[in-house]
Order: sequence, then C-alpha cells, then structure tokens
Amino acid sequence: MELRFLLFHIGTDEVVSIKVLEYYIELRLHYSDVGEGQTIKVRLDELAETLYSSRRNITRLLKSMVEEGYLRWQPGKGRGNASTIQFIQPLNVAFLYHFDDLIQQAKYKEAIRLLKKKGVSPPIRDRCYRYLMRELSIPGIPLEEQGKLLGKSSSRLRPTMVSTETGTWRMIRRDSRKR
Repeated sequence: MELRFLLFHIGTDEVVSIKVLEYYIELRLHYSDVGEGQTIKVRLDELAETLYSSRRNITRLLKSMVEEGYLRWQPGKGRGNASTIQFIQPLNVAFLYHFDDLIQQAKYKEAIRLLKKKGVSPPIRDRCYRYLMRELSIPGIPLEEQGKLLGKSSSRLRPTMVSTETGTWRMIRRDSRKR
C-alpha cells in the first residue's frame, strides 16, 4: 500500500498545517498508550513541558488541532484545573502522512530523525523504512539472502549492511558507478 494520501480539515478542502501536525505527532507519541476516542485529563503546564513550548502557545496549538480535526479539547475551568483531550486522528495516519511529506521534500535526515523518536511502533517504523528504500531506489535484500549475493562475485555490486530500528538487518546493493 502506498503512503501517499492527504489529510484534510474536517468539512473543508484545505491541506493540514505541517507545523501543527508535527506537534500533534509529538503529543501522540508522548501519550502513545491513549487510543483514539479515549479522554484524558492534562494540565497546560504538562503539555508545555512535553511540547517544549509556552502555556500561551500550547493554547493556540490545541485550538489549531481542534480546528484541523486532530483532537477534541475542553479547557479546564479556572486557573490550574486540568483540561480534557480526546484524540481523533490515529497516530499512524498522521505519522505516515508527515513522513511521506518529508520524503517528497527530500528531507531525508529529518524523516530518519522522525523514525527514531521514542514511541514509534515497530510496524510503522519498518513500513516507513521500506518506503524510504523504495523511494531512494535501493532494493532491500533480506539478511538470509546475503550468502547468495556474496557467493556470486560481481564487480558492480558492493554490498552494505543497513540496520532498521526494528532490529532487522538488510543487505543493500549499491552500484559503484552511480557515485
């Protein structure tokens, strides 16, 4: 299945704001044990610490996330009272969209950094690594098949080992003439 798809504002045809999407992903990774539709209580100070931002900016971000259909937010009544948040957009959908956007903009280092964040599930990480390899036109060769590749001597192929965050090792064929 191709990663290419667009997330849209609920009820409009506008494409999502990438900055708000990045903050949403950070928030979802921090609360990765909370599923869609589940309500949690949080304090703005806690969110400010999690997203490395000010309370004032957190309020703006939450309003933007509500407008873009990522979550529902009910501010706490009175000073210091906890707010409630309910996630609407699944983490994997938001993550895959953002990863695809980074790849299409040729921001490979940023895409890899995104994959290495704590809380990214191994299936999503592996899917993104496969997508990245396909986009860069690098054929992945499972480690089990490396003996077959190394057994056939070819001056054109220079094998390289690549590790994925899921712990899988892959043999990569790299054509030395393209350097």
